[in-house]
Amino acid sequence: MVWHAETALPKGTDLVVVPGGFSYGDYLRCGAIAARAPVMDAVRDFAASGGLVLGVCNGFQILCESGLLPGVLMRNAGLKFVCRDVHMKVERSDTPFTRGYNAGQVIRVPV
Repeated sequence: MVWHAETALPKGTDLVVVPGGFSYGDYLRCGAIAARAPVMDAVRDFAASGGLVLGVCNGFQILCESGLLPGVLMRNAGLKFVCRDVHMKVERSDTPFTRGYNAGQVIRVPV
């Protein structure tokens, strides 16, 4: 585990998982705050060198806010927490995260 105030990742890191959680209903844009944590420079360097990075829940928000993923997150129309299954099409099966699937396969993912 690496604390947000640290400035380096441990030697030999294979994967960085940025976890989620909820903070005050997300009204404080915790992803925007966390994206500026000292450790995120090391995470950006790790990703730039080909390292694997996975953001879960608010971790995904952090990756967007830190520039590691393109785009921005928008509020949903009802301003309520949404939890449902969605169907996604696998575009590529040659990545570490998708090699267990076939290109073109439709998978069900809870969001």
